[in-house]
Amino acid sequence: MEFSEVSIVGKGIGWEDAPNFGEVWGVNDIMLKKRSVTRIFSLHSWIVIGSHPSMLESLQVSSSKKIPFVCIEASEAHFMSETYPFKEISSFFSTEYFTNSICYMIAYALYYNVETLNFFGVNHKHELRHRAGVEYWIGRALGMGVAINIYGPSKLLTNENLLPYGYRRSKTNL
Repeated sequence: MEFSEVSIVGKGIGWEDAPNFGEVWGVNDIMLKKRSVTRIFSLHSWIVIGSHPSMLESLQVSSSKKIPFVCIEASEAHFMSETYPFKEISSFFSTEYFTNSICYMIAYALYYNVETLNFFGVNHKHELRHRAGVEYWIGRALGMGVAINIYGPSKLLTNENLLPYGYRRSKTNL
């Protein structure tokens, strides 16, 4: 399995701008809004999934549309559920640093030799620990030569004042 280009769709502002073609991977229950998703990632236990009606509905829709539902551990009760290859991926990258489902999605894409990653609705304005993990995996992707495109308003790969450290007012001295 290889993917040349993958669009990762979060639930933040801008998710609706994701394309309706190609590999479009959604997080948790985004497929209830974005029907063109080709793979769902919900890296939670079945207890958590079962306690969220929208996640359960997403799982049912994925089964009816035959869309893979990637989770911590597949369930025989849900034939489209697929176990995330955690041991293989964490061993391949020599890390277990995953702060949210988006991190798992990026690592999965990298593991399967993606060439381009597009991000829609992946904002992480206030969730610094989640943002740090996503930026770590984007850095790994860049280091592997993967093209990165971040669409819509996002704080990913930006500084607080939108300037490199040390340049408080402008970039004129760069």
